Amino acid sequence: MDAYQVVILPDQRYLPASLVARLEDWVERGGVLISTGLTGTRSAENLPLDRFVLGDLLGIQYLARYEPSHGYLRTRDERLTAGTLPMAHVVECPVALGRIVGEDVQVLAELDRIYVRDDGRPLLRHSPVGEPSGCPGITVRQVGSGLACYVAAELFYAYQKANQWNAKHILANLIRALAPDLPASIESPVWLEVVHTRQPGRGRAIVHLINSQGNRPIDGNGVCVEQVLPVHDVVVLVRRDARPARVTAEPGGAELDWEYDGDTLAVSVPRVDIHLAVCIV
Repeated sequence: MDAYQVVILPDQRYLPASLVARLEDWVERGGVLISTGLTGTRSAENLPLDRFVLGDLLGIQYLARYEPSHGYLRTRDERLTAGTLPMAHVVECPVALGRIVGEDVQVLAELDRIYVRDDGRPLLRHSPVGEPSGCPGITVRQVGSGLACYVAAELFYAYQKANQWNAKHILANLIRALAPDLPASIESPVWLEVVHTRQPGRGRAIVHLINSQGNRPIDGNGVCVEQVLPVHDVVVLVRRDARPARVTAEPGGAELDWEYDGDTLAVSVPRVDIHLAVCIV
């Protein structure tokens, strides 16, 4: 895990004790851990536990699963708001109720319940926001040189199941806030994906750019993209401790324009059709 700055556990219900111990040590030495939903609430036999196995690390005590199909996240930290709407955000996904048990736990977002009628039933299938739950929505805790973050709602599921796009921006903002010096980032439309890899044997870094046009049938709507429109004028930012000898676009080997300021390499990519790899030597 030392090769990674951030580890994300998206609703990973079972975590073996050996992995929990490694995660605790890795965070202590500077890693950033993000745990979401009901991570660590099941035994090896898939039986429910009455605690988070990462509870001591997160500073959060598990109380129960939130039973309604959806809840609401209300961001408190301004770092999480970029690209989102100024409102409580519906999250249709597994949600856990927890209690803060450490004075050093910082709350970045609150968890709100849905509005219910006098008979206890939801007003609508997606009922409006109701009263505060009294439980945190997103927390972070300094542990040694690292950070342990907990997200009560399984935001990856919320985005995939119902295209609740605010969830993607909240998560992206959260990662940027906790790990501002990630090895690569891009300036482009939001649907362009970036994957940073290294080839130690060949001494080069590769940044893959994937243009899916933002249309993927992840919610069962069967969208078919007949023609992917190219993305123009993309800027790829890569943190490096030395000037590169060569920067090319692959396949093809075309030389790309770049600038280096002693810390960050900025590469100008004129066009991305479906896939392009920026190779840095």
